[in-house]
Formats: sequence, structure tokens, C-alpha cells
Amino acid sequence: MEYSFVKDRFVGVTIFIVLLLAFAFKVEGKIIVVDSSGNGDYEDLQKAINECSEGDKIVVMAGEYGSVVINKSISMEGENATLYGIEINANNVSISGFIIKDGYYAIDIAGNNNVIENCTIFNNSHGINIKGDGNKIIHNKIFRNSYEGINLDYADDNEIKGNEIYRNAWGIYMEKSNNNIIYMNIIKNNHEGIVIQGGKGNIVRMNNITGNEYKGIHLCCKSEKNHIFNNNFIGNKNNAYCYGGINYWDNDGVGNYWDDYDGKGEYEISSGNVDEFPAEKPFAINISHSYRIYILSPQPGEKIKGKIVVRGIAEREVEVEIKIDDGEWKKASGTLLWYAEIDTTELPNGEHTIYARCGNATTSCTIYVENEKGMPSFTFITFFAAFIIIFLSHKRFK
Repeated sequence: MEYSFVKDRFVGVTIFIVLLLAFAFKVEGKIIVVDSSGNGDYEDLQKAINECSEGDKIVVMAGEYGSVVINKSISMEGENATLYGIEINANNVSISGFIIKDGYYAIDIAGNNNVIENCTIFNNSHGINIKGDGNKIIHNKIFRNSYEGINLDYADDNEIKGNEIYRNAWGIYMEKSNNNIIYMNIIKNNHEGIVIQGGKGNIVRMNNITGNEYKGIHLCCKSEKNHIFNNNFIGNKNNAYCYGGINYWDNDGVGNYWDDYDGKGEYEISSGNVDEFPAEKPFAINISHSYRIYILSPQPGEKIKGKIVVRGIAEREVEVEIKIDDGEWKKASGTLLWYAEIDTTELPNGEHTIYARCGNATTSCTIYVENEKGMPSFTFITFFAAFIIIFLSHKRFK
């Protein structure tokens, strides 16, 4: 009996020690640095993705890296890095801090529980395309995409929070997608702000939906039992349009603010959809965004010569200015997409810094000027040679 007790105790202690050692020596994911200038673990981002392991974190330094495909659960963090598209075919992928532009889909998600955060997504055909569940799209700037800023296609239980979505054809487009949360976004100056097509149980709450050219929100095709409340609808050509199902436009006595509300009773949308508690003044929806400006070309550390065009993007539609070193600020052309020409022949060879500013946002880029030193002109050389000959001849016969 005593032997059995000692044996059981020994086995228990052994198991405890094994588990303790397993936790103590648990291998965390590696941090992998990708730098197109050759100062990281990899220069090629897709190769780094292919060769990394589940749980690794890839930090991508400034530069342009094309488009990539992700088929494993990793995190990827950009440091002013530019991509032309990300395809995610995995779960639990985290993407943050990238500029994603000029692609077909900026980000195409076919997976669950992925996070897209603090990215600047512009000038694509489509912004973020979601064909999965439980994904989070948080604090991104999504603008000037030809079609949708964010598209949900048979996608449920996703969260779209704290984004600024502007100057797209559709800010958010949802097809046959249910139980998603659209919360505390700025959705402005699109053709249509939000479209829900055939969706149920979605919550649209505490958003500023303003200045959209056609409709602020548009529900159709048997969309029903969606909850739309606590939003500001201001300056849209048509604030809301709904047909095909009954939806809820207020919650626990709180409706929406409509800038075309006449102050009398309920606010009727259409097809039996009514906000019974329209607000008398806009809700204080404090969505604070920091705006950034980027220099896309030339690249940091690039060697340049002659006249070049500096190109970049700004996240606000205000005037952009640039300068070289301690020179004077000069106005660039364009706002969201901007450019300016500089003549490096006026600069000494060596390191110089280009600065750009937009409102309170500033950025800089270090370049290296390598202009060829000018040779004396043929006329000057001829004149100088003739002068020497005449001078020597005069001295000889003097």
C-alpha cells in the first residue's frame, strides 16, 4: 500500500516536471525582418512568407514588394512598406501598417479570424474582400478604390470598426452576409455609403455616414432584422433607402440623426421601415484619426540624378508641400495623390533629405545625389587653348 502511494506520487511529480519543462522551453514564433535594400533576413517578401513557420512575425521595412499570398497563420507588420495586393488563404493572420495600392483586390481574405489593422488602402479596383467569418477590419484608411472599400461576400460575424472609408464607389458592400458589426466608422463621399443585400442580423451603430453622392445606406433583396441606430446621416443625397424586408432603425429608445428630419414624430425610411426615435441633434461620435503622408518615390537611400518627380499619397485632401534639406517649402500638385518635380543638378553630390508635409503630418526620405560633374564646354576649351598659345607666343617674341 505504501509502495503504491510512493509510486503514484513519483509519477505525479514526474508529469508535473515534464509539463513545467514543456512550458519553460516552449518555442515562440520568430521575428523575421524583410528589407529590399539587403539589410534584413530576406529581401524577397514572398520567399520569407514561404519559408517562415506558423506563429512567426514578419517585419517589412520601407520599400515596394509586389503582391503576396499567405497560406499560414502568421503576423506581418509594415514599416511604410508598399504592397500591390495580399491574398490570405488561412486563419488567424494579422496584417498591420502597410500601404496597399494599385491592385485588383488590395486584400482578399478567404479565411476566419484574421485582423487587418492600420493599413492605408487606395487606388485599387477593390479594397478589402472578405469571404470568411470572424475577421476584424480595424482603424484603416480606405479610399479611391474603383468599386468597394470593403466587400463582404457570404461572410458572417465580422467586425468593421474605426475605419475611414471615403471616395470609393461603395463604402461597404455586404451580400448575403449576416450578424456583422459596423461600428464607429467614418463613411463619407462615396457613391453609396453602405449597401446590405440579402443580409440579416447585422448591426450598424455609431457611424458618421456623410456626404455620399447617392445613398447613405441602402438595404435590399430581403435584407431584414438588421439593426441601424445611433448613427449620423448628414449631407447624403438620400440618407436611407430600404425595400424587401423590415429592419430596426432604433434601439431602446435611441434612433439615428437625420439631417432631413422635420422634427415631427417618427422618421419614415421606406417600405414600412421607420425610425421611431429620431435624434434632434447629431450624436457625439468621437472617432479620432491621425493622418499620415507618405513619399512613395524615390525610395529611401535611392541614388538619383538630374530632374526627378517625387510622388506620394496623403490621407487627407489638403495642400501638400515639399522641401529639400533646409530649403523653402514649395507646393506640390494634387492632394490625396500628389507629385512635385525637383532638379538635383542644383544640389551638391551626396546625401540629402526630402521632406513632405500635409496639415500636421510630416515625413521624410533620405536620397543620394550622384550627378556627373560637368565638363568644360568645347567653346571654353578652344578659347582657353588659344589664349595659352597667344600668351606663349607673345612671351617668346618679346
